[in-house]
Amino acid sequence: MNKPLSKLKLPFHIIKLLFRYGPSYFILSIFSIFISPIIALLGVYFPKIFIDRLENNSPYIDILIPILYFGLFLFLLYAINRILNYFKDKYATRMMKKLQLEVANYALHLDFYQLENPENRTQISLAKDITSIVNIFHIFINIITTTITILGLSVLITSINILYLGIIFLVLIIKMICNILQFKFFQKIRLEDANNNKTGRYLDSCLYFNAGCAKEIRVNNLQPWFKNKVTNFRSNMLNIQFKGMRITFVFEIITKMIVSLQTCIILILLSKEYMDQNINIASFTMYFNALMLLSNALVGVVNEVLSYNRTSLNVKDFYSLSILKKSNQNKKQDFLQPLENKKVKLEFHNVSFKYPNTDNYILKNISITIENLEKIAIVGLNGAGKTTFIKLICKFYIPTSGYITWNGKNIWDIDNQVYYEQISAVFQDFNIFDFTIKDNVTMSQDKIDILPILKKVGLDKDISSFYDFENSYISKQFDPQGIELSGGQKQKLAMARAVFKKASLLILDEPTASLDLLSEKEIYEKFYELSKNKTVLFISHRLAISKHVNRILVFKDGGIIEDGTHNELIKNHSVYAKMYEKQVSYYQK
Repeated sequence: MNKPLSKLKLPFHIIKLLFRYGPSYFILSIFSIFISPIIALLGVYFPKIFIDRLENNSPYIDILIPILYFGLFLFLLYAINRILNYFKDKYATRMMKKLQLEVANYALHLDFYQLENPENRTQISLAKDITSIVNIFHIFINIITTTITILGLSVLITSINILYLGIIFLVLIIKMICNILQFKFFQKIRLEDANNNKTGRYLDSCLYFNAGCAKEIRVNNLQPWFKNKVTNFRSNMLNIQFKGMRITFVFEIITKMIVSLQTCIILILLSKEYMDQNINIASFTMYFNALMLLSNALVGVVNEVLSYNRTSLNVKDFYSLSILKKSNQNKKQDFLQPLENKKVKLEFHNVSFKYPNTDNYILKNISITIENLEKIAIVGLNGAGKTTFIKLICKFYIPTSGYITWNGKNIWDIDNQVYYEQISAVFQDFNIFDFTIKDNVTMSQDKIDILPILKKVGLDKDISSFYDFENSYISKQFDPQGIELSGGQKQKLAMARAVFKKASLLILDEPTASLDLLSEKEIYEKFYELSKNKTVLFISHRLAISKHVNRILVFKDGGIIEDGTHNELIKNHSVYAKMYEKQVSYYQK
């Protein structure tokens, strides 16, 4: 079982990520660690040298030389730092692009049931904030850099009085408590913000990118209703932001008051040291600068730790996403060897299924064998379990109990990529991509003639009228001349894609729902040609398909209540016969 990533292990995980995706960025960041502490210590120590020499009325040349050295050192350090930052930014940008591609890769390879989980979708959304990985490493480097500065300043300050360190650390503890409380508040706000942003992205897609939504809004005069949805989202967003601003304001007021009090106390104590002639003006200046710098450095470390905690949540989301992918890769998976003559034997072994976090079983104790090259119609009322039956075959969900085998192998022991090579499907909620007609059929850059396939599904005449034939774009997303397909044309295109794929199992879930009766009749007449050398599962509410298949499964209340040919089931005078008679009488009217 994969354990969540702890805060202590997080830096090591980030270092591993950086070595893998951005080794140059990592190495340059390590080189830059010592520059800031050196600049800070020079800024504390050199003014003392100047003031000492001024107080002692040293010759002008003795004052000028350290100033020139100081300026030269600062110039070199700032120049080196700027060069390092330039290359760090360059390599960080490259690394972020690689990591963004990795998040997309994770999302593409998650099992469907994992992707459908709202928590996982939120996690993917949060993990997309790749800048967090660079930011948290930058924070980690800052903590190391500031710690080196603190150690150097502490050695200097203890030479006068350790009491000063006590005052600064007391203030630090108070600020840490404030920061911990502030972090807890922001942790809650972050989840609220992520959920609200999901709503915002959906509303944006409806408003600007979804032609279907645009039609519904206009035809049904939904502008006021939709505007109210957008207003509520904006209101929630502002409330979340204002909540964060109020929390920040309260804690900043408290910490500023404490820091101001600390500064006054330090000035009073240093003034007493000067009055007692324990230090001169040069030392007073040095110690005061050192104490203020130390105080700011300690506060900076606390702030960086707070930022570390806050930003680490996004890195943990990235880590958890990779764990989800690894959990798939670590499953025992055999590789399905190419089947001779594409023979298929699909078996359900006492399979039951209920959706996650529900108690209602959608399928109950299904045991059935689907033989090679069978053409099977799956019928039944809505909610009978037909589509869920298909989803289990497609490995979108794991059975709650029982198992499914493909040629004797549990389908969950078969590598997904190999398994899906054997399946082509047209789902009820099929998707057409905004690319070309050819892209949607072949999903390939290869030069392939798709006209024979388009002719089989009755789309060839339509394509011949398009501006660039099969190379015409669907929608105007990528081409201003792009064409808009009708619902029936889209369904035919989805059919063409499924038939084109050289798979042994063809799944059709309501594939003619958007077709007119003549087009549907044409598809049925070509059914055997379309499904030649394939095992077919055909879900439909229109029972006309029943005469074109050699087996019918009737689903009711999550079980298979009838199994046979059309003629056999008609003779039974049971559920199927009644459904068929009702449809026949309806069309006769």
